[in-house]
Amino acid sequence: MLVPGMNSSALELDDYLRGAKRIQTAAADSAVILWIGGHSPSALEVPSNDRAVEGAPLLAGVLAGYDAVRSAHGVVSQLSVVAHSYGTATASLALASGDYHVDDFVMLGSAGIPTEIGIDDLHIPASRVYASQASADTLAGLGQLLSGRADPATSSWGATTFGSDGLTLGDGDHLGAVDGHNAVGSSNADDRGKYLGPATESLYAIQRIVTGQGYAVADLTTPGSSHQRASVPDAAGAGAGTSTTNTSTTASASASAAALLATR
Repeated sequence: MLVPGMNSSALELDDYLRGAKRIQTAAADSAVILWIGGHSPSALEVPSNDRAVEGAPLLAGVLAGYDAVRSAHGVVSQLSVVAHSYGTATASLALASGDYHVDDFVMLGSAGIPTEIGIDDLHIPASRVYASQASADTLAGLGQLLSGRADPATSSWGATTFGSDGLTLGDGDHLGAVDGHNAVGSSNADDRGKYLGPATESLYAIQRIVTGQGYAVADLTTPGSSHQRASVPDAAGAGAGTSTTNTSTTASASASAAALLATR
């Protein structure tokens, strides 16, 4: 499930769908929900938590609905929440509001997490909470500064960090760097260099997390901070589209399946 950043709306749905489809290609038996359940903030509203506070109960309702369906029908699946920018604030508040049996939480270019929320409040094992911020993503840092919210990509916050600045894998494949703040662009060509763009380091890591291969992400991290990167070998057995979990379905669906998510 993807959660939106600022200035996101259904008007850019085609752009968001491209990013969602790239995540989904990691496993044939997976699905991605794009959620537009609340009003995303404008740039002027980003320093305030108001939009996150408004949106969190709506997102929590979707997560609770999916969890109820999963429980009632005995569905065994992995549920991951991937949030971008201001969406990380909305998602963190939603996750802290109850245990919806979410397996993983991924934060991309976070505009900051409300200071009252710590990693232990998310109802997810700390080892399965991830964060990444590209060195070129200055807007994420500005959002944290202006709002006073916490940067989840710092070692003190406790998330597992992974890089978005590009690297070459042991097999010679190159993963591209994120060159700004956006999750997607305005076209397929413009998606390059975005957090959910084709063949980026961040997308590579996300695909592994949502298919139960979070163990492989450890080989993509930089000790101390995700803001500094170094080339590392590829993780053995971490090919796209494979999974080591005993799940009959790797799905992200919900009782509110009509709801769509925007990540921008």
